[in-house]
Amino acid sequence: MRLITNFLLFSFICISCSLIPKLRTIKSPVPGELPTTGSPGAKSSSEVVKLTWREFYQSEDLKKLIELSLKNNRDYKSAIINVQEVKAQYNIERSNLMPSLNAGASLTRRKIPINALQDGAAVGGGGAPLAGRGQSDGFLQEQYGLEVGITSYELDLFGRIRSLSESALQEYLASDAAKQSVKISLLSEVARTYFKLLADKELEKLAQRTASNQEESIKIIEARFKAGLASELELRQAETLLEEARGSAIEFSRQVLLDRNALQLLVGSPIEDAVLDNSFKEASEAMKGLNVGLSSEVLLVRPDIKRAESLLLAANANIGAARAAFFPSLSLTTSMGKLSTETSNLFQNASNSWLFFPQINLPLFTGGRNKAQLNLAEARKERLIVEYEKAIQNAFREASDALISNQKLFEVLEAQKKVLLAAEKAYLLSRKRYRSGVESYLLELDSQRALFNAERNYINQQLEYFNNLSLLYRTLGGGIN
Repeated sequence: MRLITNFLLFSFICISCSLIPKLRTIKSPVPGELPTTGSPGAKSSSEVVKLTWREFYQSEDLKKLIELSLKNNRDYKSAIINVQEVKAQYNIERSNLMPSLNAGASLTRRKIPINALQDGAAVGGGGAPLAGRGQSDGFLQEQYGLEVGITSYELDLFGRIRSLSESALQEYLASDAAKQSVKISLLSEVARTYFKLLADKELEKLAQRTASNQEESIKIIEARFKAGLASELELRQAETLLEEARGSAIEFSRQVLLDRNALQLLVGSPIEDAVLDNSFKEASEAMKGLNVGLSSEVLLVRPDIKRAESLLLAANANIGAARAAFFPSLSLTTSMGKLSTETSNLFQNASNSWLFFPQINLPLFTGGRNKAQLNLAEARKERLIVEYEKAIQNAFREASDALISNQKLFEVLEAQKKVLLAAEKAYLLSRKRYRSGVESYLLELDSQRALFNAERNYINQQLEYFNNLSLLYRTLGGGIN
């Protein structure tokens, strides 16, 4: 037993060795600062990433839809299950660091025929007598056993198992980061689809309102036509605008139904009508503004970058396992228990048994396999370094584009608002002048079309601005918590 104790002590001292290489510092491939931008009522840069999605999306109806999507969306469920799978694989690898202790009971009964006995005696190999009971046609041998022991436990002298365990851990962290990527993408897509649905409903109402106003105009023109104060051309032009407005209302109605189908797919369950009764203006304005001018290091919280980093660390750990393959491996099998030919003697001191079986394996010739596996592990690490740098570059571009668009789209929105106000005034003036007989109906027709287009463009511009605001929140890694 002293020999066993000394052997195990020596082995556990050797286990402190690790062959995982130190990962070199990777220089950031992007500028140190993101573009500075802002909008009225925006949050300060230090609070951007800390905003939870419930704080950023303040519409109660939108919150309900997001909560439903996090429960029912199939892509997100699949990502969660994938994390569970990878975690289980990590636990399997980690369990190899500890020996498996097994307990067992056995009963062996063997009938040795009389023709296998020498001179009628029961003997084993080398002519040694066998314990058992003689019978007329042979010999019956029995053996009972109770054992507790370790089976083929590899002592991790050079860190091979720990390297594989570290690799599995990083794979698990990468899968969790991938789940977070799916989550923040889902938040953004639900919000964007919800805003589009409300915007299309607003456009449908606009077209219906325009058609209703035009019906009233046609009644006036028909009366003037009968009185000889308007031409048939004016009447037909008014009818043209009416049918254009009706056609637009039908098209926007189709878009609303398609938007609802897309939203239901994201949410993963049917949507109540009451959740979609909110106005586009109220829903979109119930979002936090983002005022950003900060270090590009904030992008490192993005889950896609964390995933790339974890995959890189996993590949680096695999190099340690590949290096350990060049060195000897040591496995150990031990057991202790009771063995006896009679159950009545099984628990006596004379039935004590033990086994100590260390085994060393030294690779002498592998045909270059170990070297090739090491080269493969190192090549994979270099590839993942490139992919990690690319992930940072992609994140910087996405965030920069969203930041620049946030400022410029806000300026365009303000300009479009002025266009709408001017179009409203022009329409009212042209309508008044036509009713007074100063101008022809053609002027009112043109101003009414210009007003319809201005209102439609303003709604679309609002949609684009708030969609980009949601995208900016996503590109900065918002919505993880």
